[in-house]
Amino acid sequence: MEVIKHKRQNLADVQKELYNKGEMVNGDVCDTYSETLLGEALLEAKIKVNPQYEVSTKSFDFKIKHFPILIEVDGSIHMTNHKRLSDYQKDRMAQKRGFCVLRFSNGEVENAINRVIFEIKDTMEHFNRQPREVILYPLSLWGQLQYFWYKIRGKEKSFLNRYK
Repeated sequence: MEVIKHKRQNLADVQKELYNKGEMVNGDVCDTYSETLLGEALLEAKIKVNPQYEVSTKSFDFKIKHFPILIEVDGSIHMTNHKRLSDYQKDRMAQKRGFCVLRFSNGEVENAINRVIFEIKDTMEHFNRQPREVILYPLSLWGQLQYFWYKIRGKEKSFLNRYK
């Protein structure tokens, strides 16, 4: 007879485990009603998500599990010039790291959730793996020589970390 041991878990541990698996979204991790609505709709569509996903100190509303797709739900504050510039810089930083960023307004999520889910599924069909680090802009000749020097010494990751 085999003895089965169960470790005791409290509710917070169970929730954390479900969040990590991409199988739970609720108001505790989502900032707005629209985010919660979209997260629940994605889970109903069998799309696993990680809420409040961080890429280089910037937080995105969702990341599709096992895909390089980030999702942002924008409220009315995102219409100001300052916030639009900030969002642009945030999107470029994520794209530099190999992610695709999808942005939807609160109105789109609340009034046309099926179209939003369809667009996300359509985007998922174009990706089949996790992102890798990419450098958007070519290095100068000096930068290429430095990269080659780091690479032959087996330290190219430390070189690329300078460009994050």
